[in-house]
Amino acid sequence: MAKNNKNKNEVIKLFFMNFLKGTVVILGIIIVLLGAYLGREIYTGWDQRRNAVEPDAGVFTESQIDELLTATPTEPFTESLYVEGPAEVDYGISIKVLNATETSGLAGSWRERLNGLGYTNVSLGDSNELYETTKILVSEEKQADELRDVFPYADYEVGNVPDGVVNGPVDGINVFIFLGNDSILEPEE
Repeated sequence: MAKNNKNKNEVIKLFFMNFLKGTVVILGIIIVLLGAYLGREIYTGWDQRRNAVEPDAGVFTESQIDELLTATPTEPFTESLYVEGPAEVDYGISIKVLNATETSGLAGSWRERLNGLGYTNVSLGDSNELYETTKILVSEEKQADELRDVFPYADYEVGNVPDGVVNGPVDGINVFIFLGNDSILEPEE
């Protein structure tokens, strides 16, 4: 019986020793493969940096782009950023033009322009917030697509107008146009 236990212990010992040897061999293979992969990545990364092309003189650098994005305009626009006329007009939509600037009469001027483009259901109001950039809130994406020709530089959003942002009723309105400082019209000559 003692000899049988001794043989059992030797078999178990032999099994674990071979198991550990196998594990060490597998880990060694993994380390070699990982080293080869990382070496290749380091070398190709160095090769790409060495062969990098200098940007063209007409291309902005990241710092220049950051500077442009954070710069404040020093003088008003001299040309209108808006084009004349939408591609197709959905005459059934109801638009509320809201003055979100301190410029008096801006919403009325834009209502006249929209009426001239075929939008006839246009009402006016004032925003409780001021905007630098025109924001257009639509109930459906297709309405935004129609207005992009008239307001190409506006920020568009699909959804409902938040409570307290607009003075007056909002029921039945499909499109809210919050006119920002970028929508101030230049006098026509």
